Amino acid sequence: MKIQFTKKAYKEFQKINKVNTIKFDQLFNALRELEKNPYSNKYKTYKRNPKFKRMRVGNYRICFKIQKTDIVIVRVRKRDKVYD
Repeated sequence: MKIQFTKKAYKEFQKINKVNTIKFDQLFNALRELEKNPYSNKYKTYKRNPKFKRMRVGNYRICFKIQKTDIVIVRVRKRDKVYD
């Protein structure tokens, strides 16, 4: 499967790269893992919207949805701000 970003998620991801490169590398490796196995049980679904799933990487959350052939990353933010 191929990973795609929304415009907003891409900006958030690039902002993390400027601020904290170590965390960026961890998030990048987590996205590679997601690409290999998107249907793993360690990704939790949203209670409010079951179409979306979330992935935990330290204090950050990667919110995504799985479409037919793509994984669409919707948000990449810190834990306390991702659900706003």
